[in-house]
Amino acid sequence: MSAIFNPRDLLMQATPTRLLPITLPTNLVIPGLDQLQPNLDMPPTPTGFSAVGSLTFINMQHAAPTFTQGHGYMRTNIYGKIWTGGARPTFADAVKITSFTGQVAAHPTTPATTWHLWATWVSRDGIESLPAGGTNGIVAATGEDVERLVAAMTGPGKPFTVVNEPTTLADGTVVPAGTYTSNAYMGRFVAGRGQIGLLAVDDARIASASAAKLITGSVQVGVHIGSSNYIPGLQGWAINGSGAAELSNIIVRGHIEANSGKIGGNNITAGGIYSPNYQTGVSGWGLDYLGNAAFNSITLRGAIMGGAFQGYAWPANGGTGFYLGPPGLLLGNPGIGRFVQITEAGNFYAPGMSIENGLLTISQLNVIKTANVAGNAITVSVSGAGSNLVQAVMWVPPNETMRIAIDGTCKEATGIELIVDGVTVASIDAGTGATYTDVSDAGTWTYFPLPAFTMGIRDVFGGANGRGVVVGAVAPPYYAPEPGAASQIVFKALGTMR
Repeated sequence: MSAIFNPRDLLMQATPTRLLPITLPTNLVIPGLDQLQPNLDMPPTPTGFSAVGSLTFINMQHAAPTFTQGHGYMRTNIYGKIWTGGARPTFADAVKITSFTGQVAAHPTTPATTWHLWATWVSRDGIESLPAGGTNGIVAATGEDVERLVAAMTGPGKPFTVVNEPTTLADGTVVPAGTYTSNAYMGRFVAGRGQIGLLAVDDARIASASAAKLITGSVQVGVHIGSSNYIPGLQGWAINGSGAAELSNIIVRGHIEANSGKIGGNNITAGGIYSPNYQTGVSGWGLDYLGNAAFNSITLRGAIMGGAFQGYAWPANGGTGFYLGPPGLLLGNPGIGRFVQITEAGNFYAPGMSIENGLLTISQLNVIKTANVAGNAITVSVSGAGSNLVQAVMWVPPNETMRIAIDGTCKEATGIELIVDGVTVASIDAGTGATYTDVSDAGTWTYFPLPAFTMGIRDVFGGANGRGVVVGAVAPPYYAPEPGAASQIVFKALGTMR
């Protein structure tokens, strides 16, 4: 089981002159422990405690509880005992009859009842003070049952009765000495004290009033109205006559309008809400009344979208805008041929191209220019093989320069020429290298019986429209007069964008 320390238990173990030792339970429960570092200091004894009876209520009040022990004031406990005669009660005889927050409270009771009362303060950490009220408490008595007494002492032909000393009626009712009348009409009266069950007043001037409950159509405040525990900047609340107010917390179920203010140090102006260190384009954050925002960084747990987008799907009817959220990024619309999509997996899609699983695919022609590609990054090739003369065509794009390197071999030929765009870029004849001389009726021939190799290079410009360039090799056969004589040629050309 848990326990809350109550000093009343300590007093009940005490003698009038000496307090007995007390051991606090090890399972002490401190209210608010999960929110505050507990402070077990005992609050002070309430000051200014007083009580007065009306006809059917005991009205109690005390000074403002401004203490800080135990993290400040939480509530007031009232202990009481009805006295009907004999020895006066002490705090040990009393029981808790009510609790309240503030300085003023009223406890309902019956007429002609005498109470002995004590008050304690309880801190926010659940520690209760020693009681105010002294040995026998504060005494407060409610008034007699006036209506019953007046009815007994007045009647037809007897509207006014003076009782000089207490009188006991036949039913045992004691009528105190005094003046009794069913109705009284006075131009002016002066009274030191009074107990009134119901009072109707057209106009009143009151220097000081204590009320457990106040119902009013309107309140006009000259200086301020506030809670009994109000300490500026620390606790409680106050509303000044100037309109300034100080509150700890507020819940508004309706509409709020303000020209300026601060929330947690952040500034509220007619132009927007800004952090205290906000400088345009430099530091802090801001949100202006036009909807513009400035932040250093932002983390979104959901999505942000604009234009025709309603979620992670392309808008119908060609609508455009953007979507950014956990599934990915969408811009534009494929329906109008202009869009960008980046998925959460890192795949990228746009008109004519995509990057999927790290593979770039370009599906549209003539979208990449050589100027945007590193030198020697793109190479094309053609090749050919045959007899005597072999040719092929290489395409050079508009306004681009291609360096064409060509190499070739031949045999059974008197020589070989490599040609690019009608220009011989390399040649070799049988006058050099390993050759063979054949003497026949037609004459003497020197030729390459085995393969001979040569190579050349030429830069070609594609012009405004681009063009095809003829590349190839020619190798005359070693014995041309002979029917069916033929050389054997193989060539290869590589074109690299410059």
